Amino acid sequence: MRSLAALMIISTLSAMSASAQNNPRPRMISLVSVLASPSEFHRQRIEVVGYVHFEFEGDRLCLREEDHKAGLISNCFWLDASGRTKDERKAVQDTYALVVGTFDATAHGHRGMFQGSFHSISRLAPWR
Repeated sequence: MRSLAALMIISTLSAMSASAQNNPRPRMISLVSVLASPSEFHRQRIEVVGYVHFEFEGDRLCLREEDHKAGLISNCFWLDASGRTKDERKAVQDTYALVVGTFDATAHGHRGMFQGSFHSISRLAPWR
């Protein structure tokens, strides 16, 4: 009976480990780190906090509010939040937000202006 219980526990832990490897929790990364070494995070699902602004052909996630206001696109990333609802987008417009998505170091958004892009956004929420 003990060996059956032990086998069930090992089997359950093994299944949980395999599931975690197939759908890993995103790593919390500073946008400074992504700006400094974009290729290190290419195609990774990561969690970041930054200043969000939506506008026609210019949806962006910036390091700081001041970068957006000053037009310092070199400190911003293209933000493809097309899968998020209008209410979600409105809730984070012109605020700091938590973004969970896949980073692409080779996709530079509209006219190649940005330092990379975030897509497949699974979470977009105000940062508090």
